[in-house]
Amino acid sequence: MRKVLALVLVTAFVFVVFAAKEAECRRLPNLYKKLSDMHVVKVYVDDIQDSTGESKADLKHLKDTLENALSSRMTLNFEVVPRKEDADIGIYTDIVEYFWTDNDPIDMVGGVGGIVYDVVTKSDYARMQAVIEVMDEKHNRALWKEQIQATISDFEMTPGKSMSEEESVTMANDKLVKIFMRDCFSKNHSKRNHTNVIP
Repeated sequence: MRKVLALVLVTAFVFVVFAAKEAECRRLPNLYKKLSDMHVVKVYVDDIQDSTGESKADLKHLKDTLENALSSRMTLNFEVVPRKEDADIGIYTDIVEYFWTDNDPIDMVGGVGGIVYDVVTKSDYARMQAVIEVMDEKHNRALWKEQIQATISDFEMTPGKSMSEEESVTMANDKLVKIFMRDCFSKNHSKRNHTNVIP
C-alpha cells in the first residue's frame, strides 16, 4: 500500500511540475484577430526601459516611433492614450541588448559562398534586442510577449556609405518597431498562425 501511495505522490508531483512549466511557456497568438472587431483600440505606450545599463539606445525616439506606427496603422484603428487607466491595451518594452561594431560578425546563413563573402567584407553592424509585452489593461493580463531582434548593417544604406553608431540607433529603433508591428498586429502574419514565447 505504501508503494502505491508513493507512486501516486511521485506521479502527481511530476504532473504538477510539467503542467506549471507548460503554463509558464504557453504560446500567445498574434493579436490581429482579437483586436480587429474593435472600432477603436485605445493603447498606452509605457516609457521604454533599458536593462543593458549602457544608455546607448535613444529611448525617447523609440517610444515616439512606436506611437507613430500605432497611430498610422491602417488595418487596426489604434488611439494612443497617455494613461494606462484609459487604455484597452498597454505596450511595455525593455531593451536587453544593444551592440554596434565597425566589423560585421560572420552571419552563419546563406551557404559557404555567403560566409566567405561575409568574411572578406567589412561592414558596420548593429543589433538591438528588446522584450515587448502587450497587456490587457482592463483585466491586467498578458496578451502577447516576445523578445525581438533587429539587426542593421551599412549594406542597408547608400552604397559606400558607412554607418556610425549614432545612426545605427535610429535605424535599429525603426526596424525593431516594424518587426513588432508585423509580428504582433499584422493581418498577414496572423494567417500563418504565428505564435511566440519567452521561455
